[in-house]
Amino acid sequence: MNAVKELLILQKIHKLSSFIHPLEGKIAEAFSNQSRRESFLAGRAAAHLGLDSQGFSRLPILRSPKGAPLWPTGVKGSISHKGDLAVAVVLPKGSKFKAVGVDLETLTAEINPNILGKIASKTEQANLGLSDEVFGTKERQIFTLKEAVFKCLHPVFGVWFGFLKAEVIALDSESAEVQLDESLVKLGFPEKLMVEFFWPQGFVGSLVVWQG
Repeated sequence: MNAVKELLILQKIHKLSSFIHPLEGKIAEAFSNQSRRESFLAGRAAAHLGLDSQGFSRLPILRSPKGAPLWPTGVKGSISHKGDLAVAVVLPKGSKFKAVGVDLETLTAEINPNILGKIASKTEQANLGLSDEVFGTKERQIFTLKEAVFKCLHPVFGVWFGFLKAEVIALDSESAEVQLDESLVKLGFPEKLMVEFFWPQGFVGSLVVWQG
């Protein structure tokens, strides 16, 4: 996975350094919130840098009704944006990997710890030493890695699944191992996935690659 990690492209919101397709600009114009527009465009800018780096044409990355990026045919990629930072990854042409997912979470923004029960089971909370009183760094790792797992697998299967369907069975500051629920495995999902973390200043990010 280290080779894929090297493909991560970070993009600051106020320092866009890439092509933005006019159709992407129109999508951004529909957002009423200025920060949301900027965040969306930063994600697309990072994605186009990824497309350029892998020799893909500059086609628009549109948006599904539920907000997921619609990649051009033949492209496997993922985008995340949070606060003043965006990240994207695009797999090389002909990559042996089936899918990729990436996600960002800030380390400073307040998050209600009451959501912990929606993202981690009681078993995970006990085994990993998670807190339902303060949403700290470890809890944010869990949050972002499960988002990345969803982003990796949902486009392949078209199946919506909750965070509790992906159980974290090992976790440290560099990586994590995730076991998928048997009900998903029966549908063809992988039984386990590895997650790698990256740590831009003020953020924690998760990268998941399904090798197939």
